[in-house]
Amino acid sequence: MESWKKEMVEQLLHRIPSDFDKVVAIKEPFIPRKLYRYGSVNDNQLNGLKYSTVYLSNPVDFNDPYDTSFLIDTDSIYTLTTDEEISVFETRIGKPFTNKERTLLKEGKRFSEVILSGFPDEKFDPRFPKEMLIQLGEHFCSNHVQQIFKRLEEAIRNSVRICCFTTRYDNMPMWYHYANKHSGICIEFDIEESNSLFKRLLFPVIYNNERFNATEYIKHIDDPSMGLERFDLYASLFKSKDWENEDEWRLVLVGGVLETCPYMKVKINAVYLGRNIKEEDKSKVLSICKSKNIPVYQVDLCSSKDYTLIPTEVQ
Repeated sequence: MESWKKEMVEQLLHRIPSDFDKVVAIKEPFIPRKLYRYGSVNDNQLNGLKYSTVYLSNPVDFNDPYDTSFLIDTDSIYTLTTDEEISVFETRIGKPFTNKERTLLKEGKRFSEVILSGFPDEKFDPRFPKEMLIQLGEHFCSNHVQQIFKRLEEAIRNSVRICCFTTRYDNMPMWYHYANKHSGICIEFDIEESNSLFKRLLFPVIYNNERFNATEYIKHIDDPSMGLERFDLYASLFKSKDWENEDEWRLVLVGGVLETCPYMKVKINAVYLGRNIKEEDKSKVLSICKSKNIPVYQVDLCSSKDYTLIPTEVQ
């Protein structure tokens, strides 16, 4: 990961006060002047051209099932090993642990085991020995945390809206996968001239071999220094290295602020037509672009030995 990206994510969440202006200042020098978005020729795409807008989707609709997801180690959620963790849990349950219980917790004993350790063996029904109750307690705690995790992940994914961009108009796989097998279009956006919020809320996707592990942040959810108000934004920035060829930047809005009108104004520089675009679709795109003075280019294969696409302006 580049050093500036590492600094950005640390400022965003890792125990540094989450001053959003500092996050913006770190990434701003690296934001590309131009970004691109591939798509099929359909009513939504044509309306976006006509009104100079982009649509922000929920990540649940994306082709990556891991988008805006995170990992939680449910087994460690109820494992309290530091004085800070123990004190936080005492506050939540409204009752202090004994010195013996605190010692057992620091040794890595599970919560249910520690609580039941205070009862003599003769207090337990032989049909339900202490060991069985400990196992049942751990099973209950684990299932409880998993359910909380699922609800939290679902809530975050439904509260985030994202629009995805890339840095190239000549990415062959993206023409195939996102522009209907080279029969769609690729739109070029001018980031500097777009909506003032555009640049502020634009972030690079960070490609990693491992999912974002949110365990420590969930364990310290009451700690304001953990920057959990940025948790949903942070979770939306990480993707598997399998997607690295897309070189993605994404516009991210959190908290459901665009639920009633999930669009943002943009400045469109140009439109690139796929080499296999249908004449009917081409005519529709040209009509809109001509009325808005947007240059249109037709891409095609080059005649040299390179695997490149050559744009030719359509007059």
